[in-house]
Amino acid sequence: MTQPDTRRRRGWGIGALAALMLVAACDTGQPEFEPLGAGEGLPGQPQIDPNLPPLQVGHAMLRAGEYDFAVRAFTLAIQEDGLTPEILIGLGTANERLGRLGLAQRSLEAAVELAPNSAAAWNNLGVVLDRKDDVRGAVAAFQTAFALDSGASDLILQNLLQAEFRLKDTQSDNPEDETEFRLVRRGLGHYLLIENNEQDRNAS
Repeated sequence: MTQPDTRRRRGWGIGALAALMLVAACDTGQPEFEPLGAGEGLPGQPQIDPNLPPLQVGHAMLRAGEYDFAVRAFTLAIQEDGLTPEILIGLGTANERLGRLGLAQRSLEAAVELAPNSAAAWNNLGVVLDRKDDVRGAVAAFQTAFALDSGASDLILQNLLQAEFRLKDTQSDNPEDETEFRLVRRGLGHYLLIENNEQDRNAS
């Protein structure tokens, strides 16, 4: 299956994206790069082992639903590890949860450019495109994720079927309500965003 060409739509270099992420981290209203909730645990801050590397902190914050802190941690991880696909997927996922769809899309498009065989990156990009009402782009991204995953993931299949339904529904006189998505962990460091009105399923 031919993968969607994200480079023409994105128009952002990897270096420019890194700079954008660093600026965005400064715009969240949080102190820039202070320890994330280390020590006694300040009010409103999660307690985190200060010895953990930022990448692990980012994953922990995703699991805890602390998406602002996840963005800050993944941004710190860029300084240590560079823009890796894992960091980009984490940034894209956290920003999607925060409703920052433009940032999320750019992160995930960069992720699929660096790791075109990542089913998680394509799936989460599909979620962002769906939320931006680019339903055709979402279907293409989910199809790519499903093919890369060899059809093994029920979670990706749910998203693909839902997007295909939405694509047909756009031609209907009585469109259904918008779909909400939730976060599910699937393997070490990989997170899939799946529709919120489906029954929970275990991730492999």
